[in-house]
Amino acid sequence: GAESEIHGLTEEVKNKKEEYSLSAKEINIIEPLVKKGISPLSNLLVKKQGAIRLQSEISEINNQIVSKNNFIDLKGKEISTIRQDYLHSIQKKLQDSENDLSILNAELKIINLQRSENIVHSPVEGVIYNVNKNAMTIGGVISPTEMLFEIKPVDKHVRAEVKINPKYRDQIFVGEKTTISIESIVNSRRRPYPAIIENISPDIIESKDNTGLKEYYKVMVEFYVS
Repeated sequence: GAESEIHGLTEEVKNKKEEYSLSAKEINIIEPLVKKGISPLSNLLVKKQGAIRLQSEISEINNQIVSKNNFIDLKGKEISTIRQDYLHSIQKKLQDSENDLSILNAELKIINLQRSENIVHSPVEGVIYNVNKNAMTIGGVISPTEMLFEIKPVDKHVRAEVKINPKYRDQIFVGEKTTISIESIVNSRRRPYPAIIENISPDIIESKDNTGLKEYYKVMVEFYVS
């Protein structure tokens, strides 16, 4: 009956309160670590989200207990008025908790966005070496033209973009076998590799640099390195 349901809900509230107490202790431990930069802010926000959610669940269960008690002990209009006031208070607490949760979710979304913007994605799978020394110091600045680090590719399958003088356009074709010479960063000796022309731009491309206007066809070649 209703009394057994109330007993079950009361036990559930007890368990939720114990869980909330543990969550509050975790938050108290993590907060100073976040201030010192030892623990990420996102971890603290997740813990606070969990605590707010527990508060909402406890309030909701208490609301159910009050409703069931009123169902048993309802004695006229006065009790009904008290019940309505209490329900209004519970609803307000739930609304406040939902607002707090919404704010925390927005902060967490911003943090995740900032984190994703700070991630450098490698164009190839490989091993990082020769890192720019300015990237290893707090407050270090790297200009757009500077190298962040070098990557030694793991995959032997490589695609490269090559600029071809327009006067040689009639001598190259898609699917044609060719040879490409690579000058390594760590090795100045040019090494030839057999390659296949994968794609040729349909039109001449123009670009301007310090020496003036340059015209070329953009050619994609595919080759394997060992």
